Amino acid sequence: MILSIFLAVLLAALVTHSDAKKVALTWDLEMGDDILDVNVDDVLELSWSGTGLYDHNVIIHKSLTCETTPGEDNPISPNESSVGNVAFTFTDEDASVGGKEMFFSCDYGNHCEMGMFLMVKVYPKGCSICGEGQVVGNAGAIYDFNGSEMTCEALEKSGQRGQIPLDQCGTSLSSLVTDICGCETVPTLPPSSTDQTSDGVAFGIPSFATHSPLFVFHSLAIIFVIKY
Repeated sequence: MILSIFLAVLLAALVTHSDAKKVALTWDLEMGDDILDVNVDDVLELSWSGTGLYDHNVIIHKSLTCETTPGEDNPISPNESSVGNVAFTFTDEDASVGGKEMFFSCDYGNHCEMGMFLMVKVYPKGCSICGEGQVVGNAGAIYDFNGSEMTCEALEKSGQRGQIPLDQCGTSLSSLVTDICGCETVPTLPPSSTDQTSDGVAFGIPSFATHSPLFVFHSLAIIFVIKY
């Protein structure tokens, strides 16, 4: 499940750096201890489908632990069921510059204590330092931002977390970091050729795949999840 959370966020980030994203996860007893970073307007979708042996619900705990606080917790899906799908959109009230924590829990039986919870950090609306439709190509380059030297990777992460004002990020800032951070246009997928897997299932391989280490990394991650 830790790998699933990582992959869901990774693939969402590949699509866009400034638009709201949807993170879809399977809600189960092995959510893991990883913290999920999101921005305002992002959507978290939790879904589950059982055989009737386990029922689940989704409650946001004010305590940020498995401990319930009657009257103050937010039961976004309070009724237990063996099959469910819940979508939660994060708002400005949920966020802070440093990342405001939220704790999603299943309160059925002792499921929370068994590991069925998810800690989320909510940041203000984020953006790419390179601007709309651009990505950082030189992550290790050093940029002096407001008197502090930061790598372009760290600066981009700050932008994604909403820690750079939107009137700077992607406008005046992008014109300054373009050369240093090697800002590049997000490639569009060209027509793909068809190949065959060992199981005889056809899949497309974009022609630029051999020239994009990032694409190869994502592909290997997907294959790992599917196989294991």
